[in-house]
Amino acid sequence: MGPRKLVDESLKIVSGHFPRLVLDLGGVDPAGRPVYLHDVTINIPEHTFDRVIMVGHPAEARPWGVCAEFQLRPRPKILRDWFYKTAVITRQLQCEIHLLGFYLWPPKAGLLPDRYEVERGKLYTGFRFTALRLRDHVAQIENGSLRPLAVVLPLCQDHPGVETLEHARELILEGDYPLGVRRDLLAVSASIGAWVVGQAAARRVFRREMRLMRRVDFIQEWVDESAAQGEKRGEARGVRRTVQELLEERFGPLPTDVESRLEAASPEWWNGAVGRILRATSLRELGL
Repeated sequence: MGPRKLVDESLKIVSGHFPRLVLDLGGVDPAGRPVYLHDVTINIPEHTFDRVIMVGHPAEARPWGVCAEFQLRPRPKILRDWFYKTAVITRQLQCEIHLLGFYLWPPKAGLLPDRYEVERGKLYTGFRFTALRLRDHVAQIENGSLRPLAVVLPLCQDHPGVETLEHARELILEGDYPLGVRRDLLAVSASIGAWVVGQAAARRVFRREMRLMRRVDFIQEWVDESAAQGEKRGEARGVRRTVQELLEERFGPLPTDVESRLEAASPEWWNGAVGRILRATSLRELGL
């Protein structure tokens, strides 16, 4: 699973278990009204919402809802899709629907795209939404105020390491959650930790929970691989693929000369590459 899909699916699992947390981050008070998840299906390939967070009783005349989307970093092309999907769901549900976009990056504040706009001469079409950067909430995550978001702690710290994974695990285990929710949070945290810090570190930190996490479908492959300790050659290919996808997420399409340098990189360079990429601001800093 690529980093883009991993982050999106992981955080949608979290938002599915904690819809009120999403509303809190968006600065919304349900004012005592019920909050529930509504399944929505759009019958057009590659344009689907798993669930919409609805506020108000289903029988009420004016319920309203929130669609939460998650991205590693801003991508201009995705804004058009968000505009389209929000409009379709508003039409389908026939009620007030808001889009809340969450970004992990960029590292600098004030650069969050919060609108889709097109202009041609005097013609203008615009769509605005609320955008938030999860890294801005790292202190609240670390002190337990936003405990369910401990799963993304490795993506929010400047220097994530084994200690980061251990802290995330402790935050999850200390939470008063049903078994199924704890299982999902641990699985998401282990999967993101394996991607950011390394599979060996994630296996070591989450070794006691491996059997429990096997029941989570989207990381079944990773857990099976971890339980068997993995095949070194296959694991190396996986690391290289992940690093290349992460580089493209951070810095855009890689030039041919950078790809060549990646191919020639030493084993020492690949060791801990994900953590260095998360901290780097340019390919030059990485020696590429």
